This record gives sequence, C-alpha cells and structure tokens, in this order.
Amino acid sequence: MANESLLEPPSFIEKPKSVRYADWMTANKGLTGTPEFKDIARAYEVARRDEESLTLPVALQEAAAKFVPATINLGKEAVTGAADALSYPFREPAEFAKTLYGFSSRSFPSISGSKDENPLTRTASSIGGHYAGYLDSDVFKRRLADDPASVVSDLSLVGYGLGRGLKAVPTAPTEYLGSKLAAASEAVDPLTMVAKTAAYPFRQMGEIPLPGIPSVDQLKTQSRDAYKRAAESGVFYNANQFDDFVDNLNVDLRDRDGKRVIVLPELHPKSSAVLEAFGRYKGSNKTLEDMDDLRQIARDAASSTDPADRRVGVIIRNKIDNFIENDAPSGGEAGVEALKEARGYWSRARKGDVFNDLIFNANLDSAGTFTGAGVENALRREFKKLAKSNDFRLFNQNEQRAIVSVVEGGPISNSLRLIGKFAPTGSVSATLSTLLAGGAGYGLAGPFGAGAALLPAIGAVGRYGATRGTELGVAKASAKVRAGNAPSNVQEKLALLLSQYGDQLGKKPGMGFAIDMAKRAKGKVNPYLTRQLISQLENIQRISEQRQALERAAEQE
Repeated sequence: MANESLLEPPSFIEKPKSVRYADWMTANKGLTGTPEFKDIARAYEVARRDEESLTLPVALQEAAAKFVPATINLGKEAVTGAADALSYPFREPAEFAKTLYGFSSRSFPSISGSKDENPLTRTASSIGGHYAGYLDSDVFKRRLADDPASVVSDLSLVGYGLGRGLKAVPTAPTEYLGSKLAAASEAVDPLTMVAKTAAYPFRQMGEIPLPGIPSVDQLKTQSRDAYKRAAESGVFYNANQFDDFVDNLNVDLRDRDGKRVIVLPELHPKSSAVLEAFGRYKGSNKTLEDMDDLRQIARDAASSTDPADRRVGVIIRNKIDNFIENDAPSGGEAGVEALKEARGYWSRARKGDVFNDLIFNANLDSAGTFTGAGVENALRREFKKLAKSNDFRLFNQNEQRAIVSVVEGGPISNSLRLIGKFAPTGSVSATLSTLLAGGAGYGLAGPFGAGAALLPAIGAVGRYGATRGTELGVAKASAKVRAGNAPSNVQEKLALLLSQYGDQLGKKPGMGFAIDMAKRAKGKVNPYLTRQLISQLENIQRISEQRQALERAAEQE
C-alpha cells in the first residue's frame, strides 16, 4: 500500500513539494511502473521546475517557445470572456440583478448601510498586487516563462499608460517621448497584433482597384479626342518651339538622372531613326495631332527588344511628353479648357506607360533566370529604380506612397517571400529541398524528416503568394495613377462620398456615430459598414445631382 505521508505531512515540517514527492517515490519504489507512480513522478518534475530559480536566458528561451500559443490562448480568453460578460445579463438575468445589487450596495454603503470593504478598492488592491509582483525578479521570470503573452500585454499596458501620461504634460520633449512610448507599447501588445493580423485581409479588400478605371489606351484615346477639340480651336506649337526641341534632342539628350546619352546608329538603330525623322519634321508649326504622331514613332523605339535601344527610345518618348505637357502652345483661348483636359488624360496615360515599362522590364529580366527571385523580385527592383529616379517627381504624394509600398511590401507578402526561399527553383534551395525531401533529409533532420519533406511544396506556395501579393500592389499603384483625382478603390470612394455627403447622412437617426467613425478612419472600416454607407451616400448623391439638374433646367427656361 502506498505511503500516506505524502497526503498528510507532519504539521511541524513544511517540506517543499518536490522533496515530498521525492520522499514518496523513495518509500514506494515497489510501485514503479504503476499509473500512480507515474503521476507522482510527473508531479515531481513539475514541482521541481516551479521551485527552481530560473535564469533570464532560460526564461527568454521558454517564452519564445510559448509566445505564439500563449498569444492565441490570450486572444481566445479575451473573446470568450467578452462574449460571456456581454451575454450574462441575458443568460442569467436574475443572477445578474443580484450581482449588480450586491456590488452597488457594497460600493456605495449609503444604499444599504453596509460597511463591508468596498469592492472597487479591493479590485484596485488586487490589480496593484499583481503588477507589484513584477518587481520580484523570480516572479517576473517565472511569469515570463509560463505565460509570455500575458506578461507582454501587462507591460504594454503600463507603457501605454505612462506614455499617455507623459504626452499630457504640455512640453515638447514629454509630448514627443510620450507619443512614441504609447505607440510602441500599443504595437507590441499581443492582442493588438492579433487584431491587426485578423483585420489585415479586410483592409486589403478595401484597397482592391475599382472596376471601370480607364486603361492606358483608353486614356490616350480620351486625350487624343480632347487634343483634337483643342486643335480645332486653333491651338498649335510654333516652328521655333519645335525646332529648338529637336535640336536639344540631338545635341544634349540626357536620361532621367541627368546623364548625357550618346545615340549611335550601330548600337541604337531605332532610336537613331527616330531622331532623323524628327529632323525632317522641322521648319513648320506642329498641331497636337502632329505631336501625337511623333510620339508614336518614338514609342516604336521604346518597345525595342534590344535593351540599349529600348532605353534610349524611352528617354526620347519621355522628352516628347515633357514638351507637350510643359511648353505653352500658341492659338486662341477657345481651346484652353480642351487642352487642359487633354493634358490631364495625357499625364495619367504617361504615368501608366511608366508602369507598363517597369512591368515589361521585370518580366523580361525574370524570363532568363532560374532563381527563387522570379517576377516578384524583379518587380520590386524595377519600382525601386523608379523611386530613386528623377521620374519619381512626376507622381503626386499618394502615388509615390503606392510606389514605395510595392518596394517595401506588406507584412503578409514579406512573410510569404521568406517562406518562398524554400521553393526548389535556385541551385542552393533546390539542393537543400531535395536533401530534406529525400532519405538524406530524414537522416539530416531526424524525427523532423517527414515535415522537412514538405518544405519544397510550402516554399512553392509561399513564393506564389508573395508574387501575387506584389502583383496586387503593382495593380493598386497603377489603378491609382490611372484614376487621377477619382477614387481608385472602395476606401477612397467611401472617403470621397463622406467628404461630400457625410454630413447629410449623419443627420439621420442612428447614423451620426457610424459617419463620425468612418470619417476618422478615412474610409477604412469593415466591409459590411462600407457597403451600407456607400449605398446610402450614393442615394443622397443621386438625389442631389437630380435636384441640381432640375435647377439648371429651370434657370435655362
């Protein structure tokens, strides 16, 4: 029979649990192998671990291993706890009423005359004691090792409160330090990270380009139509303007970085032919249609398959665009508005052409490689070149941010990009993946060999996801430049409608809070609210436009 000393230790000896478990196992060696002995042995290991003084490196190591599951568990507890708390009054109305009355009577003794300890004070004391435990290094290390997510959440809450307190002090240093501390504390909070990760796909959905944004060819057609109207009104470029432009191309042609470009017929046959054709057009006034024809000639050189010739052709085409957009034409004032409209379309088409060139170059560069970089890396590289070039100044601030976002990527696409390095497409990764997937992989990875065999497939999925993510970023940036001042995605559309008709919708009962929240978020709200708000705002827009049309018709009569 088992020794009962474990259950009832002498009152005058308070041994540590691990010692009591060890004494029991020593006294009951005959029970080795039984379920009872195994339970005591496991309890002994747990007790000994709890009683040992952890070193900080060991605590950090255990915290790193447990952080992800601890964060998931913390989020689950927060969600279920909030759900239970919100549903409690409806699930147990009688118990809720008793609890509320008891809490009120003890919190406010004047209600019932009770002089019990105030539960608010008791709660504050309990919270204070919890945080005071962090001042003990052993308690801190043990908490960190056992539940790292809760520890980080506690410390982030303290940091956020301290940061907000410093920010409230009306001095420049404290306001700056407080804002940085509060922002950093909020960013490292596990629950905040989980919430942002969960909301990330919904934010991305709101940034998907809207249908109906004109393509580059459609913008060029609209531009030509507007230029035609301007030309019919007498707008043209005089001969001296055009002759000076052509002479400058032949004498001082420079690239986007200001470097001199030498055009040689042997190396740049199509670009040389373009310059010769331009020379034959000198000596006469040029209509806007003439300039468009000349641009088409330069476009042929810019589409050359030879990289050197294509580079010079793109430079010449960009010079024509600058001439058309920036040089003041001659003629009557009747075509000014049409020319302004045409230049707007032309500017958007030109920016779209820049993007098309980058995509073309990225596809061309990636076609001859057999590495893990592929199109995704080539696109980032081309957009990085654009961000560092003088052409970057052609784009407005929002468009520049979209270009930089392609280079930097997002948290999910960057993570997938890292995973994609295991795809067996490069010489190194292919060798590594083959070793891990085969018998050598089992020998190298030991018990993890079976999981390692999945690395090539996981890497291929990661690479595919990273490529699609980068291509989506390019599509969003392209849509933004082609849309011009119009919204390019759902978020921008909602933000525009809110700025125009949000105040009218906010006057309706129950809509004020939703409108205020959507305005503060600049249209970045959940898909359901986005759909509802856009529907109602568009109704107001239609009614407003109909009213304005009726008013104009009445004025004309």
